[in-house]
Amino acid sequence: MRRITALQHAAARKRRKSKFTFGALIRIGGMIILGGSLIGGPIWIWRSGMLEVLSVKSQEALIFTTAALGMKIDTIGIEGNSHTDREAILAALNARRGAPLLGLNLKESKTQLEQLPWISKATIERRLPDRLYVAVTERTPAALWQHEGRFDLVDIDGVVIANADATQYPSLPHVIGVDAPRHVQELMSVLMRQPDLAAKILVATRLGGRRWDLRFDSGIDIHLPAQGVAEAWDRLAQMQEQNHILDRDVMGIDLRLPGRVVIKLTPNSIQKLGLAGPVGKEKPQ
Repeated sequence: MRRITALQHAAARKRRKSKFTFGALIRIGGMIILGGSLIGGPIWIWRSGMLEVLSVKSQEALIFTTAALGMKIDTIGIEGNSHTDREAILAALNARRGAPLLGLNLKESKTQLEQLPWISKATIERRLPDRLYVAVTERTPAALWQHEGRFDLVDIDGVVIANADATQYPSLPHVIGVDAPRHVQELMSVLMRQPDLAAKILVATRLGGRRWDLRFDSGIDIHLPAQGVAEAWDRLAQMQEQNHILDRDVMGIDLRLPGRVVIKLTPNSIQKLGLAGPVGKEKPQ
């Protein structure tokens, strides 16, 4: 009986020791986690996106704590803007000096920035302990859209740049047509296959939502097909290289028929040749 009692006391002492050891480990672990949270927690939270999924109260508590530790906006660095005023960017960010660094909703600020007329892409970063970094990519003007008696600046993606001064880009080609802006990128990708020819284009007119007519600076009109545009454009470049067709006394070149080029002569050329209409010229494929 005494032996059983002694064994029970020994077991109890062992349990108390284990309990103490386990409790001590928990307290030590808690202190380590707390210290790590104060040092690296804010970094992990915003990098992982956890700030957005925390409850409102948890967010407020975290923001208040980090602000008390000195994580407030002191400087805002902005790069990449040449057409967009710094003040417009700051207004879209809705960030002010002295505000908590973690209090800024990066997703909302990015959306607001990318709604500004010239900005196509924005990147926002928090940089400890007190810096906000903003990098923007602005749109590249590609054409002037002529419609409703005015000109609007269009970028390579076909986006109309609102309130932009079109008169600052007189050398850009003009595009005409209701759906012309949406097809600017597709047209430019073809035209830039022959950049020397593309540089001579004054106006590109979108017809019937299907194809383009081009007006060169010499006054010559080029009729492109609805299908096989790249091939037709390359064919024109070959004709120019071999025969200098665009330097001749012609009014238009029709490339819409596969395997055939129709050249429309000027009245002066017709009179000299004694002809009465357009000349059809067979072109082997």
